[in-house]
Amino acid sequence: MQFRERLSQYGPETLGDEELLAIILGTGTRMWNAHELAKRILINIGGLQELKNASPAEISETCGVGIAKASRIAAAMALAKRSSFVGDVRLGSPEDVFTHFQGRADASQESVWTVGLNNRNAIICEREIAKGGLNSISLSPRDVFTPLMRMRAAGCIVIHNHPSGDATPSVEDRETTLRLMNAGILLGIPVLDHIVVTATDFTSLSAVFSAEQQPFSCRMVDKG
Repeated sequence: MQFRERLSQYGPETLGDEELLAIILGTGTRMWNAHELAKRILINIGGLQELKNASPAEISETCGVGIAKASRIAAAMALAKRSSFVGDVRLGSPEDVFTHFQGRADASQESVWTVGLNNRNAIICEREIAKGGLNSISLSPRDVFTPLMRMRAAGCIVIHNHPSGDATPSVEDRETTLRLMNAGILLGIPVLDHIVVTATDFTSLSAVFSAEQQPFSCRMVDKG
């Protein structure tokens, strides 16, 4: 039975590293079939852990494969690394959110992210949903909640950056938060917070509304 058929019928757990890599390669070379080539790549590069951090050029030079196959391998490894945080990173406070997004807060363009959480506040999905100018950005509840509904998120956090370096929420930020909060209540995906971040600072709209004694749909709580 071919590797792809085994994966389809019995799942990836039934295949070894070489066999999964052979599926990613798709085809071999004149000298080796895909399975033999996968074996050589893992031996030459030093194993799966080394392969995860290798660039396409390193894979191509070390393993004697073309840049197309090397790029395919590097892309698969990158996806695996990006997905490794799911279920492991928990956001129990605005400080946790700021730490998680701080490296992305100094962009020259304003962007909006949504983070879907399970009922333990662990990340199950993370997506950049909008880009805009320095002073304005267009955002609708559909943009926010459609991917969260697909992932069956129990709650969500909205994050956007202020390239100006001032984390003070604007009037539009406050209005957007209230609109999303109300939509989240109707859809059963509460907005736990909307956080404005800069390269060095952040502001929690949940905390702002709490200080003003305004209602908010739900608070971010570290559930242990």
